[in-house]
Amino acid sequence: MTTTLKPAKEITIEYIMGMTDTPKTAGGVFNKLQSLIVTQKDRQEFVTRWINGYKGNLKSTTAIFKLAEEIGSYHYSEINS
Repeated sequence: MTTTLKPAKEITIEYIMGMTDTPKTAGGVFNKLQSLIVTQKDRQEFVTRWINGYKGNLKSTTAIFKLAEEIGSYHYSEINS
């Protein structure tokens, strides 16, 4: 069963870091997430996929970056055009 969150308010990078148990002091993680998951649609997708078990056997930071890069890659063609 897939869980989808209804966006009640803006999803922030800080929220995503909290739900992934990433320390607030991890500025590098914050900056990378901010550059990859830019829109609310991106952030909603990140949260939904994470909640639905994306992490698997990956270490947390590796899983966070991998998922953010997958979602962020949707925008690469727009940025590089």
